[in-house]
Amino acid sequence: MQQLSEATALRDTDACASLLMESAPPVIWFMRHRMRSHRRGLSLVQFQALLFISRQPETCLSSVAEHLGASLPNASRLVGGLVAKQLVTRAERAGNRRRMSLQVTSAGHVILEAALQAAHAEMAAQIAGWSANDRTVVADAMAIIARTFGTFTAGGRNAASASGRRPSHDAPEPLTL
Repeated sequence: MQQLSEATALRDTDACASLLMESAPPVIWFMRHRMRSHRRGLSLVQFQALLFISRQPETCLSSVAEHLGASLPNASRLVGGLVAKQLVTRAERAGNRRRMSLQVTSAGHVILEAALQAAHAEMAAQIAGWSANDRTVVADAMAIIARTFGTFTAGGRNAASASGRRPSHDAPEPLTL
C-alpha cells in the first residue's frame, strides 16, 4: 500500500509529464514555422539537415540520415544538393577515408543565422507581454528541462546514461527543427 505522499508525488509527476507533453508541441511548432519562413529557397528537409550539420561539427552522412529518418541514399542526395549549393563541405576523416566529415560553409551559416535571428525576434515579441515573474518562472523551468532532456541525441538516446555519466547541467544544444 502506497503512502499518501508517494501517491501524491506520482500524481504530480504524471501531471507534470502531461503538461510538458501538451505544452512542447505548440512551442516547437511556433519555432519551426518562424524558421521555415526564412530558409531562403531550401526545402524543409534540406534546412533541417543544414541545421543538424551546423550543430554537430564534423558529423557524418549516417548521422544526418538517422536524424532525418531517411535512408543513406536519400541523405546522400540531400547532402549532395547542399554541397552543390556550397552550403556544406565534405572532407575525408583522418584515419578513415571512407567516412566523410560534413561541415556548414560560411554561406550556410548566413542562412541559418538569419532564420534563427528572425525566429528569436518573433519569439521575443510573443514573450514581451509577460510579467517579469512569468519570465523568471519560465526561465527557471526551462533550465530544469534543459538539465533533464539536454543530453538526448538525435536518435532519442540519452548520451549521458549510455556512457554512465550524469546529465550535464550546462545548456543543451538548441532544438533541431
